[in-house]
Amino acid sequence: MAAETENMAPSGFNEIRYGNSRLDGHEFLGNDRMRIMLELVRNLVRTGEAKRILDVGCTDGFMSMLFKEMGLYTIGVDASASAVASAQGRCDEAYVANLDGQPLPLPDAGVDLIWAGEIIEHIFSTEHFLQELFRVSAPGGRLIISTPNLASWLNRLIFPFGLQPFFTETGVQPSNSGNFLRNVSMPAGHIRNFTMSALRHLLSGCGWTIEKAHGASILEKRSVKWLDLAVSHAFPDLATDLILVCRKPV
Repeated sequence: MAAETENMAPSGFNEIRYGNSRLDGHEFLGNDRMRIMLELVRNLVRTGEAKRILDVGCTDGFMSMLFKEMGLYTIGVDASASAVASAQGRCDEAYVANLDGQPLPLPDAGVDLIWAGEIIEHIFSTEHFLQELFRVSAPGGRLIISTPNLASWLNRLIFPFGLQPFFTETGVQPSNSGNFLRNVSMPAGHIRNFTMSALRHLLSGCGWTIEKAHGASILEKRSVKWLDLAVSHAFPDLATDLILVCRKPV
């Protein structure tokens, strides 16, 4: 793996890390972030405000399976050709697309809901990315977006001790980035890091109107999970994961 990832371009890294993941969306129904985001989708389906959803970074379409069960027409896009080959059997439409700096292969105003869960932190050209999502969204359409929080309660505790913040990375090979509290693992490929205020500022600058902000827990260790849930739900700005619901003005 070290030889494969050394000096690797982002597209090659993402293919190895995320290509053809063979996941099942039902596996994530107990995940706090997924639970919150899926409920937001269900609410829009119930009110008739969502009929066509764009699954950004769909990998093999594991989340699109759940969207189709809700009655949504699903369109998936991903940079991994192998993942999209699998997604074509799960989505109504699926396309290979460079999400970082290239136009999406979709018409203007073609979807009324966009799911972008844990994607923007992998993007170099974030403004272009959000502007493309804005372009393909119908007027009044929603964007549900999530990303890890650089200013989470956990990172605020460890940063004064000089430890590398959680959810940030220093390379493409397995590492704990010198933070003894983290497990050595294959990096996720995070390029950008966000606080709540920074994410709001970026989205607003790209034309989106912020409707709602939520905090979600993503820590799995039993010793801290209860604390993470309590803090993340009560104080979204301190949450380990940020969720924003945005609207394209009519």
